[in-house]
Amino acid sequence: MGMLDKIIQKLGFDDDETEIGETQPIKKEDNKIQPIVPTNNRSPKVVPIHQNQQFKMVVLQPSNLEDAKEICDYLKDKKPVVVNIDLEGMQLEMPQRILDFLSGCVYALDGSIETVTKGIYVVVPSNVDISNHIK
Repeated sequence: MGMLDKIIQKLGFDDDETEIGETQPIKKEDNKIQPIVPTNNRSPKVVPIHQNQQFKMVVLQPSNLEDAKEICDYLKDKKPVVVNIDLEGMQLEMPQRILDFLSGCVYALDGSIETVTKGIYVVVPSNVDISNHIK
């Protein structure tokens, strides 16, 4: 047995009954492609690599708690909101109630809130990071 025969035998191409150089008839098999069906009844998730979604920011001036709920709805939709709380145009306790409501919403949604100036706040959902470099 030569070196080439040993290599062919190690690779598994050598049948005991077949000699090198012999030809055997090729059997035609029905090679239909079978679809792969997920066994867990869920379709595989396809995530696009390039998303051309435009980033949208909402600017609101709430005057009551209904407006604060609207801000929280924007946060649930993953949209950042700039909030202008008019401290002079409202009752004394309403701005504090709105801020308390927004703080609870931000906490529940793992977002964050930053003060820009007196009465102006940036409220963002968890997918947006605020980098504040103002001292």
